Amino acid sequence: MREEVKIMELDRSEQGAVLTALNDLHNKRISEGKSTDTVDELIEELFTAPSKNKKVRSCEAR
Repeated sequence: MREEVKIMELDRSEQGAVLTALNDLHNKRISEGKSTDTVDELIEELFTAPSKNKKVRSCEAR
């Protein structure tokens, strides 16, 4: 059986927002005395995910 995988494209500001949310969750789980393993893995994946350059067309460039 194959596991379903989701792929998201995030720009720099979106990546920052996700990182902030994961960091908040990490700190909350520490204060509750719960394991942070899953959150730590997600943070690592966020930093090690491959990047690609994408051309962005601006309306002002016309």
